[in-house]
Amino acid sequence: MDQLANRYGDKPEVALRHLAELKAKTSIPVEIATAQAYRCGLLSGLRKYKEISTVISELESIPADGSQRQAKLAAVELCKLYGLDESERGKYDNLVAAAFHFIKSAQAPTLRYWISTMYVDMTSRQGRARDAMEAAKIALNVARSNNDIRRQSTALRDLALIEVDFGSKEDALAHIDEAIRMAQAGSNTTSELEYMLNRGFILTSLHRIKDAKKCYQQAETLAAELNRDDIPGIIWSNLSDIAYQEGKFLDSKALSEKLLHWANSRKDIRMAAYARVSLGIVHIRLGQPELADTYFRDGIRYFESEKQLVDMKEYYGIRAEALAAAGDFKRAYYSLEKKLDYSTEIDQNSRGHDAAELRELLKTEQREKENLELRQQAQQSRVAVKEAQLRIQRWWLLAGLLGVFLLAAIQVIWFSRRKNQLLERENQHLDRERYLDALTGLHNRRYLMDRKTQMWAHALQEHQRGRCAAIMIIDADFFKKVNDTYGHAAGDAALIEIAHRLKRNIRETDLLVRWGGEEFVIFTDAPNQEGLINQIDRLLKDFKPFPLNFEGQQITLSVSIGYALMPLNWADQSQADIDQSLIIADSALYLAKSRGRNRAIGVHLLRQQKLDRHQILQDLSLTEGAGEVILVESAGPK
Repeated sequence: MDQLANRYGDKPEVALRHLAELKAKTSIPVEIATAQAYRCGLLSGLRKYKEISTVISELESIPADGSQRQAKLAAVELCKLYGLDESERGKYDNLVAAAFHFIKSAQAPTLRYWISTMYVDMTSRQGRARDAMEAAKIALNVARSNNDIRRQSTALRDLALIEVDFGSKEDALAHIDEAIRMAQAGSNTTSELEYMLNRGFILTSLHRIKDAKKCYQQAETLAAELNRDDIPGIIWSNLSDIAYQEGKFLDSKALSEKLLHWANSRKDIRMAAYARVSLGIVHIRLGQPELADTYFRDGIRYFESEKQLVDMKEYYGIRAEALAAAGDFKRAYYSLEKKLDYSTEIDQNSRGHDAAELRELLKTEQREKENLELRQQAQQSRVAVKEAQLRIQRWWLLAGLLGVFLLAAIQVIWFSRRKNQLLERENQHLDRERYLDALTGLHNRRYLMDRKTQMWAHALQEHQRGRCAAIMIIDADFFKKVNDTYGHAAGDAALIEIAHRLKRNIRETDLLVRWGGEEFVIFTDAPNQEGLINQIDRLLKDFKPFPLNFEGQQITLSVSIGYALMPLNWADQSQADIDQSLIIADSALYLAKSRGRNRAIGVHLLRQQKLDRHQILQDLSLTEGAGEVILVESAGPK
């Protein structure tokens, strides 16, 4: 099948003839299902939708059991997908989901890879990172088991991009590097170029700016060698993002303007919209709010029309940070609310998609069951067929009666729901405010305290798996001096900037809250203690004493960190919980402050051989000398 696709991919009529010959030579259901699915794909490209209906009927009539039946059902759903016209595109996602459900347990490598990659695209677009990751791993395993280097590299790329969204950025970098090596080994320069662009994006998310720029330069050279005139705009958009992160706002503006001109000349609506959004954000930093609003409004309109919720959530979040940095806290809070609204909608849609997929699967299995029954009945006498028809008529009569009762029930439910909609919305808003810190947009202390039990259970589970969990307290150094010298507005701006830097250095699976005042708390996990130390070193590196521009004044900021691994081995295990871990982390923070600030100190091991709990916590430095605890210190850059 792969050879056929590679040889006749640009000649669908010829491919269809060879496909018919191939199908005639086999009686194995899995091979027939794969061939028919490919046939439907070709027919769809030729817009021969009526012939696809014939193929579906042929597929449904194939007798198959077990894994082969699952492959057949997956192929049927795939063919239905290819048979959709423009007016039926709303059914696309449900058909992909149904095909993926059936193919997961089927021994049909080509179909499993094909459908899994479609499911990755769909769930990534919907913001469903966990589901996308599951499908990407299936595709990767299929490619590896068949020693298919080209498909392995594609699956590794898909997995890497999902891991970036999921927060596992180091894993993402390892996987994209492996994909590039495979593309280079196979002399596949087109894939190599695409993967290098992905690598630049991942490096940027890791704040390895120098490496990211080098990667984009290499990609630009390779694009020129391949005469790829569609690549420069992608590179400019990423370099604009990098310049913005570096605080080089004029450079970012120039690159975004260059991108907008390029996109307009190519009639690339999406890239033009992205360029306008970028200009709308950078003009905030350049002190041109009216122009910023115009650009942002014009750009975001495209993403709203396309219902690109994940993109809109990201853009409103960046805009909120830019407005806060410019001192426009009222509009920053509005943008932050928009971001949270889109986050809520993504979560609700994810649950809705799961329910819709389940309903579609139940319908599909029911239809297959009915088709099987009808085929069995067709083999019997005409009398049996007539009896079946009578049973169907009686069923419809009962269904009609049931429908009357259901209609009455639905009316009651509808009126009840309508009456309670406003109350539910108000409760959701209050619940959000209860857990949200209004200044930074982070979750607050109450949010963490309400989740102590789950956090402790997760820490114990990670410990049993040989991993490690930790809780950190981060405190702004000399914060009182900032307030006293520059005023509370400057202090607020500093806290917003600290929150932004913390947020960009954690994964989606970590928990970050504003603990109170100038203190923040992070709950995280890592594969081992070395991985945790590397994470803290990256955090300190990003907090290298940096100047905050506030109303023309330069305010230097840094942070100190105290943290504790969980669980630690207290003699009295009844004392081992989140509250106790926070007390230990606070003691470590106090020690970090006393040793000069701009550093992290962590409690990695607790022996408690001679001293009791209170003695240990009273002075960690002395108890370290007594061999009661093992501390790890990481100094921040100067």
